Amino acid sequence: MRSESAVFLTPADVRNIQQYVMRKYAGLSSDRHAEIVTDAMRRIVMKQLPAFGEEERMLLTGQLLDEVVVRQQIPVGPEHVFAACLRRDETASEWMEALRTWTEERLQRLLDPQRFYPYIRQARAQLSLTDAAHELRPGQWRLLEEEAALWELSTGAESAISDTSHVSVADVRVVPDKPWSLQERPRLYALLSALVLAASFVYGWLTLAPMLPQELQPPVALRPVEPTPAPIPRPRLNELPDEFRYADVNVVRLTSYLDAKNSLLAESEYRDIILNMAKDKDIHPLLLFAITGQEQAFVPRSHKNAMLMINNPFNVYHSHLEYNTDLKDAARIASNTINNLSKDRPSGIDAITWINRKYAEDKNWAKGVTSIFRAMKRYVEHSE
Repeated sequence: MRSESAVFLTPADVRNIQQYVMRKYAGLSSDRHAEIVTDAMRRIVMKQLPAFGEEERMLLTGQLLDEVVVRQQIPVGPEHVFAACLRRDETASEWMEALRTWTEERLQRLLDPQRFYPYIRQARAQLSLTDAAHELRPGQWRLLEEEAALWELSTGAESAISDTSHVSVADVRVVPDKPWSLQERPRLYALLSALVLAASFVYGWLTLAPMLPQELQPPVALRPVEPTPAPIPRPRLNELPDEFRYADVNVVRLTSYLDAKNSLLAESEYRDIILNMAKDKDIHPLLLFAITGQEQAFVPRSHKNAMLMINNPFNVYHSHLEYNTDLKDAARIASNTINNLSKDRPSGIDAITWINRKYAEDKNWAKGVTSIFRAMKRYVEHSE
């Protein structure tokens, strides 16, 4: 059973932070209250994460607040952090080493890298074969605890790691020592603010609770700000122009277009994988489909190798013959590649042309993808 000292950011913590902010800064707007609470929640969660880069830790923080605090309404524990890390695509040695060090501290066991790293790869492979990748489930953490105990018995190693996992709310100030300005906040800050508003509703924004200890220091030089009616934008996962960012499409018309191409992607089991990945990665669905059109002619049903091609119609890692995975994995890799290659685009350079420089060796790839995208858009958006 999980020790209570291992959890952090419990519902009681959130209520106490909310009530403290409401009482101490009653004159501020509700939007400003949400920002202050966000800073406190963010600091509590980020302090418990592995020593990744700041952007990576912000992504994990947003995921944990959304999926554990808001949706499941339970305390965050190391099992949730570990599950969130498994869903990341990172394989860099520095990233894996930081995860191993963090895991050793939480398990209070020394872990053999030659066993730990293959275990991570195996756990990720298992997630890709099930729906578990869509939820932060504790099962993998429990399995790792058992595996680590067996590793220790087999090597005779002794634990030399002290537990530093628990952090009380009073250890964290309401806002950071050096508050970010609105212009300096990471792109994910808007997401965290939205999550805090949801958390505030879940735990009862207006419910009275005891004040936090006076040691909890107030923020410095706060100034009221007027609430803005503008909706909070989604965090930017890429630097694509708005034309190529995610938008809902007419699925009936899209299916009709693909059927006209005799495409295997018209089948819902394949079509919906790409639609869902496009939404998750903030890419226009038609751009992903257009790439399959350029790379594999939309995977014609009549092609003798159609069932092989459908596993990697984006030709990630050169071709479907060299890397024959499954459609979900291929769509994820292609989407991440597009998002990464979209960054740092010089002014005046076409976005797809900029991506072309590393995505494909064919210099005309961008022209083909753009042409297919425009044709699909005209057809799908046409109202009969």
